[in-house]
Amino acid sequence: MHALLRVDGGPTIGYGHLMRMRALTEALQAAGHAVRVATATPAPARAVLPDAVSVEPLPARDAPAPLLACIDRCAPDVVVTDAYPVDTAYQEAVRAAVPLAVVDDDARHAVCADWLINGNLYAASLEYATSGPSPVWCLGPRFALVRRAVRTARDTPPSGRAVITFGGSDRAGLTPMAVTACAELGIAADAVVGPGVDAAVTDATVAAARAGDVRVVRAPDDLPERIAAASFVLTTASSTVHECLTVETPIIAAVVAANQRPIAAHLAAEGLAVVLDRPVTARALRGALRTMATRRSLRDRFVARGADLVDGGGAARVVARLEERVG
Repeated sequence: MHALLRVDGGPTIGYGHLMRMRALTEALQAAGHAVRVATATPAPARAVLPDAVSVEPLPARDAPAPLLACIDRCAPDVVVTDAYPVDTAYQEAVRAAVPLAVVDDDARHAVCADWLINGNLYAASLEYATSGPSPVWCLGPRFALVRRAVRTARDTPPSGRAVITFGGSDRAGLTPMAVTACAELGIAADAVVGPGVDAAVTDATVAAARAGDVRVVRAPDDLPERIAAASFVLTTASSTVHECLTVETPIIAAVVAANQRPIAAHLAAEGLAVVLDRPVTARALRGALRTMATRRSLRDRFVARGADLVDGGGAARVVARLEERVG
C-alpha cells in the first residue's frame, strides 16, 4: 500500500498534527507500506517525520487542487488528511479520486471519507455529520496515534523530577511562568523548550530557571523517556496527554486554545488530571503544581484511572483498518 499523508504543522499552528502523522508513518512503515507526505509546511514536516519519508510541498493549506495534482503524480492507494482546513468540499474532491481517511478532532465539518479517525478521549461523544457513504469509525483512545518512542519508554526508571512541556512552540508563553513557580516551590523539574519557541520565551525560561533546581533543555531527543520518568508532567491539553497516559505519568493539563477544552473537560470529569482552564494565571499554576507535588495519593489515583485508556497501539489499529479495504 502506498499512503499519502496530508498534514501541516510548525511554530504558528503547533506540532501536534505532525506528531500524530509521525506515529501513523511509523506504523505504516512497520507494516511494509510506502509513505509520502504532502504539506504546506515542508521544513517542520521534514524535521518531525522520519528521514526516509518523501515530502511534497504544497502552496496552500486550504485548496484541494494542489493535493489533487500530487495525487495524480504520485498515484497513492489511500490519502490520510490531518489538517483543519480540509473541510467537506475538500474531502469530497479528494475522495472522488482516491480512498480517503480523515483525522477529525471536533466534528466541525461534515465528513466525506472512507475512514474517520479521532483518537481523543472524548471522541465517542461527538455527533458527526456525514456526506456520502458512512465511513469506518476509528474513535476513542484505542485509536490514539502515539509515537513508537513513547511506547518503548514505558520502563524508564523514575527520575524524581517534573517535566514542563508546552508543545513545540508554546504559543501561550507559559514556560517561564511555570519555571518560576517550580523554583519558588522547590520542585525539581526539566523545562522543555520546543523547536518553535521564540527567543524571548526561551531567554525568560533560562533566566527563571536560575532561581531553582530547573534544567532547561531544548528539543531533547529523549523527551519520551523524560516524560515516562517524571513524577508528573505539566503540559497542554493536547496530544501530549495521550503520551503521558501511555507511559502512566500523572498530568497537569493547561488549556491554551479553545479546541483543547474537550480534552480538558474529559480529564476533569473522569478524574484523570489536574486541569487549568485558560487564561492560565500564575496563582492557578502555582496551586496546581503544589497540589501535584505534595499529594502522592492523587498522583497514584490519576495513574490508576488512566492506565488502561491509551496503550500506544492506536496507530497499528488504524493501519489494520486501512488494510481491510486497501490491502
